[in-house]
Amino acid sequence: MQRFGMARNAEPKASKSRRACDAGGARTAISCARVAVWAGWKSSPGQSGPAQIGQYVLVVDAHFGVPRLAKIYDALDPDRSDLDAYVKFPKAEINTKVREAAQLLGLTEYLNSKPGQLSGGQRQRVAMGRAIVREPSVFLMDEPLSNLDAKLRVQMRAEISRIQRRVGVATLYVTHDQTEAMTMGDRVAVLHMGRLQQCDSPQALYEHPDNLFVAAFIGSPAMNLYEAVISTDATEVKVGSQTLNLSQALLNSRPALKGYKDRKVVIGIRPEHLTDAALAPPTAPGTTLGADVELIEALGNELQVHFLIDATRVRSEEAQAAAETRELEGLQTLQTGGVKAAGVARVSPRSELKAGSRATFAVDTERLHFFDYENGAAIWA
Repeated sequence: MQRFGMARNAEPKASKSRRACDAGGARTAISCARVAVWAGWKSSPGQSGPAQIGQYVLVVDAHFGVPRLAKIYDALDPDRSDLDAYVKFPKAEINTKVREAAQLLGLTEYLNSKPGQLSGGQRQRVAMGRAIVREPSVFLMDEPLSNLDAKLRVQMRAEISRIQRRVGVATLYVTHDQTEAMTMGDRVAVLHMGRLQQCDSPQALYEHPDNLFVAAFIGSPAMNLYEAVISTDATEVKVGSQTLNLSQALLNSRPALKGYKDRKVVIGIRPEHLTDAALAPPTAPGTTLGADVELIEALGNELQVHFLIDATRVRSEEAQAAAETRELEGLQTLQTGGVKAAGVARVSPRSELKAGSRATFAVDTERLHFFDYENGAAIWA
């Protein structure tokens, strides 16, 4: 699947329906501030570009997918579906389709059950089964898991991915949940205010965001973003009153950074790239940041340390607005406590940091991110 719009690689099947995809409706489904996840598809033999989308698109929605019929068998019957009143199947073929779909989805023992007797996850599978029996070219899913509880959502993410790969149908999946997008899709398209921000693989979005919006949107907890100034020789960056060295490896990967000498930029530090210096190997000068610990959340496998640092934090939404509207001369900022800004670090559970203490974080300086202060674009080549 491709995500935030996600996509999965699959050869579109020939459809039995003549109904064309309503492109306007598809655009409506991928609306403001959503991550659209779509499934990709392979090119046909001899075709240089992507395969064409088939003529038939089904909307799969757990909340409305199971009609109030006497039996689940009837819900899976393609002739009883209102998806396409112009396509009818022989009874023998209907029985074959229903039982094949039920076996694929693990619903065989529930064919004689009523919808009210099923769990939320089972109803979701029935909704997918109603689409599968129609043999569509593309699945279109608009936040199908939004009404499920957290545990069931995790289960159904895996279920949908497994079923999609077994059926082999291209899938367009729209969601606000970045976890769904990042775990289910082959590619992710991030949209904001109706505009495509970036489309790439999940890992590429994480490691190489194109702008501040994508950088802050992808990752949990969100990337720490602060105002900073590049030194005259482009070997250091000043964050508040503290200085970090810029390694040659970092400068080689971001050659455009040398063009920002003595200029203000936005520096991004992901929480997982900050570690407790007390547990790290001896650090070189210019690779640590001092901060005041405000709160510690113990999650078992890690500690999330909320801290304050003497720097100015940037709000990525306003940075993106500045890039889109060109109405702002610079980035609007948000400061916490007047002179200090908040941040988050993900450290080892062996850390002995306490709320109210002073912490020293070792920074993975080779994985720092930099963005243009005026337009929010990432600084790369």
